[in-house]
Amino acid sequence: MNSTYSSFETAQYDFFKKRFAKPYADRLLSDTRRVDEVGKSNSYAEYSNTYVTRKIFQYAQNNAYYDFKGLTHYNKTIESMSFLEAQNLFNQYNTDNGDFENDWAYHHNRIIRNNWVNNNEQFHDFMTDEYVDHVNSFSLEQRVSLMTGYLIYNAQSQNLINPPPTMFNGVSLYLPYNYNYSNTINNFINNANVPWQGISSLNMSFEELLRRYSTMGMHLGTLTGNYLKNKETLRDQAGTYQGRENYSYTSRNMVKKLVEHYLNDEPFASDSYFDGIQTEGQDDDRPTYLMKVKLSTAAQNYGFRNFGGVLEAINDYTTDYAKEGKMIRAFFTENTTFPFVNTFSDYELGKIFDFDNRGTYYLGLQFSDYAMERIVEIEHDDNQYGWDLFTDSFKLKLLRELADGNYVTFDDKALMNEFFAVREEIPTAKFKRYLELIELSKRDPWVLLRNCTQQNGLNIANYQELYELQFPISCQNKLNSLGSGYSHQTISDGNAPLANIDYYAVEIIIYPDFNNDNSPDTEAQIYTAFRNNFINLASGEKENFQFTCNVPFNTSNTADIDWDFVTLNTNEGNLFTSNNPMTSVLLIEAGASGFLTNMTADEGAIIVSEFTPNDWTISTIETPQTGTQPFSGNRQWGWIINENGNLELYTRAVDVARISDLILNDPRGTMDCQQNDYYNVAEATWENMQQELYQWINSNGGQAIIKNKVEKRVDKQKLKQILESNNSIDEIICN
Repeated sequence: MNSTYSSFETAQYDFFKKRFAKPYADRLLSDTRRVDEVGKSNSYAEYSNTYVTRKIFQYAQNNAYYDFKGLTHYNKTIESMSFLEAQNLFNQYNTDNGDFENDWAYHHNRIIRNNWVNNNEQFHDFMTDEYVDHVNSFSLEQRVSLMTGYLIYNAQSQNLINPPPTMFNGVSLYLPYNYNYSNTINNFINNANVPWQGISSLNMSFEELLRRYSTMGMHLGTLTGNYLKNKETLRDQAGTYQGRENYSYTSRNMVKKLVEHYLNDEPFASDSYFDGIQTEGQDDDRPTYLMKVKLSTAAQNYGFRNFGGVLEAINDYTTDYAKEGKMIRAFFTENTTFPFVNTFSDYELGKIFDFDNRGTYYLGLQFSDYAMERIVEIEHDDNQYGWDLFTDSFKLKLLRELADGNYVTFDDKALMNEFFAVREEIPTAKFKRYLELIELSKRDPWVLLRNCTQQNGLNIANYQELYELQFPISCQNKLNSLGSGYSHQTISDGNAPLANIDYYAVEIIIYPDFNNDNSPDTEAQIYTAFRNNFINLASGEKENFQFTCNVPFNTSNTADIDWDFVTLNTNEGNLFTSNNPMTSVLLIEAGASGFLTNMTADEGAIIVSEFTPNDWTISTIETPQTGTQPFSGNRQWGWIINENGNLELYTRAVDVARISDLILNDPRGTMDCQQNDYYNVAEATWENMQQELYQWINSNGGQAIIKNKVEKRVDKQKLKQILESNNSIDEIICN
């Protein structure tokens, strides 16, 4: 060691400490620390291969060895072992495990007890004393021989002697233990390929331990074993399935094939896993069960049974819909002839369907979690189940919706078809938003306009009264008395997708003198004059009206338009200007310049359905003379004292355009442009009335100002935003 010592004893002590005790102690302490780290994570006892194997064979001693004959031990199945081989394996593992546990426990406890992990020098001294005491226990002659051997071994290990001499027994006193202990610890901690990798706990029942043991790579191969390792549910299903089959070779092979087919993207049909002798469609009692197949006798005899849970668990863990879909396609192909399968990709089939375990000899199909999240209601409104899901055109359309990631309901075909019609106009509309909108409308029919009304300073109560106004029996009797062709046109008869609210008014600063008595008229007198002169004030015209739709043979798409309010007859005229105009009927004649535009001018009719000292309200009707009324709903004219303390004459309405069949069926126009033209004509009508009132009041000694109009529609863009939204509809915000 290139050192000088005062005595043999000192040299001997230093020699053992530097060349034997210190290297061994340092390695042992390092291993002990690693064991402690593993132990703190509850891993030490969990990964003892000898312990697991010993329990397996210990159980086998008291039972038939072939209870789990499909399991293997280092590539040899238990089935192929003789009784003696199995007995020897048990004895071997029992001895190895006992020696290992005893050695580990003794030295680990001693190291920890003496705190040597944190005091290497103390442990070095302890081990050196052990070596010196051991050598000194022999006679003087033997001590010389032993020391000679140790010196030669030291020279050999330092490559000072070439070739090295053969070792003799005395030197191996600690070295074999050192090697075995350290090597065992290294395997225990670092070796990722040892069979025990993946057993999470030994504090479990033997049955559970056996399930885990049966899913290791040593039985199922490295590919399958590694895939199962961290997938608890799939692993338990694979172990349980093998247990039901008494851990047979066939069951082991089945798990291996299922996983390898899936991982390697290989076809399934060739192995006849899904070959059935009896098939059933959707269960009417449990509609989530879409298909059930009884495996063929050949498949059963071969051992293809009880594996539905494994397939189901593979589905649960997969993120590759295409691979899963390939399995599902094979299942359909083996047992059905439905052409719909060919219209879906593997990815789509895997996305909306999952396998389902139905018992020993049965395999099922169900909707996937992905699909179930998007099915609002799975019960069928036509009560047709069985194979209807895969043959009915409407239900196949819903399956396509699911594959595209959309929401559906099976219990309301009419509702779904309504939504499909909406989506033709708004391709990106979402069914879930549509459902929310429908539900809100059921609770509050005013929901689409409520916020628009309030945000524009209008009193919601006034418009709600107009919306909810009941058509009086007296009005219905009047229409009946007029003969066939007269009917009430309700707001729901409107066929445009837009609803409208509006308010047009003039504010009177100085009251006029309509009766020429040289005194300003009262509010009641002004109201009466307004009603008596209504036909003239409401009728009018607009030059160069700009149409939104294309007008044939008119490059500017403009025309002069006019409209006239007239009484149905003289009696109706007298009734309208009487003290109680209820049920009086007015017609609205419409015209336009140009032959074609005049032909399509839409006329209408109204009936007075409510009258008070402050206002009168009309409802829209259909007549033989005018056909359908251009708008469906209710409109009111009247007077109020406004926030400035001034008199205000106004008209307001809640209505929906009712586009005539002639215009609606014109292929040159769209619903969008047609409804815009209708609402724009209405806007021109009431803006014209504002001008007429302004001039009429000012020319009769009064002073009036035109108030800013308020007209709001839940326009297509608003509806589009609502139906395309990713967020739930809590309220409708008005732009």
